[in-house]
Amino acid sequence: MEGYNMRISVHVTTKDRSTELTVLLHTLRVQTYPHWDLYIQDDGSGTPMHTFKFIQDIITRIKLQGHAVHYDRQENSYGVCQARQRMIDNDPFKENPLILRLDDDCVLEPDYLARLVYAMQKTGAGWASGITPMFGQPEAVVREVNSAFPEKTVVNAIG
Repeated sequence: MEGYNMRISVHVTTKDRSTELTVLLHTLRVQTYPHWDLYIQDDGSGTPMHTFKFIQDIITRIKLQGHAVHYDRQENSYGVCQARQRMIDNDPFKENPLILRLDDDCVLEPDYLARLVYAMQKTGAGWASGITPMFGQPEAVVREVNSAFPEKTVVNAIG
């Protein structure tokens, strides 16, 4: 998978889930794919996520690895859809050709980003999804998505 260096803007929306966000940030920190930046949108958490010491510590480690990190907080919650749109509209990493949208409770395998970029570049896919497979039938989900969008190549990082 060498030679694949498309930079990713990783968008994470969160609200009042510091533990879940910490786990996700750790799984991002250990990614084998090095070309990504992080944008966290806090959608009106009661206690701002960036004030938690353990979140500050892991964000510092992510920055030390060379990733840019941007944190934005709305005082009031307007819902996840508006938070996601706000991230697209205000992405400080607009020059990055890829956006990966994650919920704060995602847990990524260490090579998730590498496999996703590799599959997209190899197939020429215009977009990809981290579709959660049905237990025991991961290929069934991809087949369903491909039949819904036959004019596009759809890939999934699970294989």
